[in-house]
Amino acid sequence: DDEDFVFPIGDHGGWASIATVDWTKPLNEEVSSVASSIDFIVASDCVWLVSMLDSLLDTAGAIFARNPSARLLLSFQRRDSSDSKMFTRVESVLRAIQARGWSYDCLAWRYVNVEGDDEPKEVFVLEIAPTSIDEE
Repeated sequence: DDEDFVFPIGDHGGWASIATVDWTKPLNEEVSSVASSIDFIVASDCVWLVSMLDSLLDTAGAIFARNPSARLLLSFQRRDSSDSKMFTRVESVLRAIQARGWSYDCLAWRYVNVEGDDEPKEVFVLEIAPTSIDEE
């Protein structure tokens, strides 16, 4: 039942809904039918491999095409190193966003402690938009 995935937010009639999206495939009918009303796409730690980045941005682009005021909130942990070709580099994420003509704003950047790891990990949160974020 789809109503199980819609949640009220606050006291002013706001709501949130969740959907699992396989961004390696075209948007499914359920997401496509509501894409024009999507305000935020939230993606957390899902572009850590190089092979994941373009697919996620393609999916966000399909939603942006239906609603140019939508935003992608993307959080990810830095895993890249100078000798790794497997992990997405922060610079690669930023270049991929700019190559699409989109803009981004870094909402947060900090080191966090992860249980089981000796050293803190660097985490970023970006707001990504199909237009200049300052235009709104």
